[in-house]
Amino acid sequence: MNPAGRLLAALDHTRLGAEDTAATIVEWCKDAATGPRPAAVCVYPAHAAIARGALDAAGAPEVAVAAVVNFPDGGDDLARALSETHFALDAGAAEIDLVFPWHAHLAGDRTIGARMLAQCREACRSGILKVILETGELRDTRVIQELSTVALDAGADFIKTSTGTTATGATPQAARAILECLRARGRGGFKASGGFRSIVEAGRYLELADGILGEGWARPATFRIGASSLLGELRVLLATATG
Repeated sequence: MNPAGRLLAALDHTRLGAEDTAATIVEWCKDAATGPRPAAVCVYPAHAAIARGALDAAGAPEVAVAAVVNFPDGGDDLARALSETHFALDAGAAEIDLVFPWHAHLAGDRTIGARMLAQCREACRSGILKVILETGELRDTRVIQELSTVALDAGADFIKTSTGTTATGATPQAARAILECLRARGRGGFKASGGFRSIVEAGRYLELADGILGEGWARPATFRIGASSLLGELRVLLATATG
């Protein structure tokens, strides 16, 4: 499969607008179901049921619903994170994108992250748990690898770079730190999100994954791209390449 096809198949088509309505989410999901489809649609927990219903109605049951939790602040309220996780799963989400409580960790609390992740991991059952590290705020690659290890030990399926709401989102340096940790541990997936809006930029993360973990590694089960503006461009590029 060419790079455009690989990126499209790994795309988490993200809609996290503060003013989004039910109608907005329905149209977003209809778009996801038209033509080559992304791996998932990523929404707030409040929109998970709407998204699931719209995807099913559009004949796209294979497109997962991912819901963001503890988002975007990455606070240390365990009850909130767990409540949002249960709500999203009950509403039809199959994937949870949980923001690691990075403020508390940087302030010296070395237990809150593992506790939050462990509880949400148990709640997810067989669902996919992606852990957002907010790497642009962590900055130090040693801290990024430390938190990647904490997340993997707590049962995370994916390590994700950013919420996309801070000044610095995904960077190649942060991505490399996470991917090298995944290689060392021999398990886990990677999601790049935040700070990029072009296919060329997204492709750099695919190239990094290929270079560090091998060309057969990056597939939807292990590699995702979170973006809100790439689906149409990727479809055009894929049609051009295959036409």
